[in-house]
Amino acid sequence: MRQLIVLVIFLFTTTFVFSQTIYQGNGADVSDLAVSIVADSDTYSGDEIVIDNYIFPHLQFRSGIAYFEGNPWFGDPKTAWLDDSSNIFHSNNIDVYFHPQKDDREALKLVVQMKGKYYNSPQVVKIKAKAYKTKFPHNPQEYIVILIEELSITGVVYKGEIPDTLFKQ
Repeated sequence: MRQLIVLVIFLFTTTFVFSQTIYQGNGADVSDLAVSIVADSDTYSGDEIVIDNYIFPHLQFRSGIAYFEGNPWFGDPKTAWLDDSSNIFHSNNIDVYFHPQKDDREALKLVVQMKGKYYNSPQVVKIKAKAYKTKFPHNPQEYIVILIEELSITGVVYKGEIPDTLFKQ
């Protein structure tokens, strides 16, 4: 009986620790994704999310635009803010950031070449990230911040990194 209780506790703990929210797009447009993210955002506190098989008609890379708790990571020239050219994320207070991993030269090349630009053709995107609902200093508005750990654009995978000190746990 004791072993059964230990097993049940272990399974519950493992399920809780490794839980993630998966958004399976099956080719849906990024606007559908924005609706789902906003609907689920009250549960975001560093949770892992997976965004799979969504279409961005004009995937866009911009310079970081905000600071959280004074962290300069957002303003780093290698940090890109992702959206669609329709600004669907920005208009719904969703900020999606990607910072290439130091040893992923292709990810760095992507950010350097694409910052300030957008793809002219639709891109199938997959993202593994951490999601937070938070407020920025001196702004009462709540934002959904998504920090990308892995970005896949039409099958090409780029590794991202998130500083340990970015969010207080």
